[in-house]
Amino acid sequence: MWLHHPYAAGGSQLNDALTVLKSNPNVSPITLDIGANDVLQFLEHTCGFPSTYTCTEPQVAAEYEHIAANVLYILTQLRATAPKAQIVVIGNYNPYPTLLPKPGGDKDLAELNGLLAREAAKVSNTSFVSVEGQFNPSGFFGGPETGDIPTICAFTAMCPGGTFNPASPEADIHPTTLGYTVMGIVTYIDWLTH
Repeated sequence: MWLHHPYAAGGSQLNDALTVLKSNPNVSPITLDIGANDVLQFLEHTCGFPSTYTCTEPQVAAEYEHIAANVLYILTQLRATAPKAQIVVIGNYNPYPTLLPKPGGDKDLAELNGLLAREAAKVSNTSFVSVEGQFNPSGFFGGPETGDIPTICAFTAMCPGGTFNPASPEADIHPTTLGYTVMGIVTYIDWLTH
């Protein structure tokens, strides 16, 4: 199953989105769910994850600021192309409960989501919605990250064969159909209230 349609040669998701918006000027809301692949690539290429974890807190903070700056750029481009649309930035969740060092993936991810919310607030008619409480309820509400494994298994593809197994080549951080449904419901509620 494809997550999106193919882009033109040399194209990008942003250029594709801007083209769609130019052809459909009354689209609203626009949802932006981005940053998880950037975090994954950073963890793998810079930190040596999952076999090790060599990153420092300043390295993680710098990467999160970089992601947030990219999101702000994307939001300003979307706003310029669709000046009347409501934009909803969907926060990230932790697909790796129990695997990241202290303070843990849930608390670490809350920092990134805080930065994304900060950037969303800079763009008119843009809101931020967190799905961390749905995907990572135990860690989000102060419990152990091990309590997040059932929801991560239900809402993502991190549990091939029904078992949490991030080392499996079939494991995937992206949401399942159910996970996207949960994200959609949370986003819809936000859209109704703004």
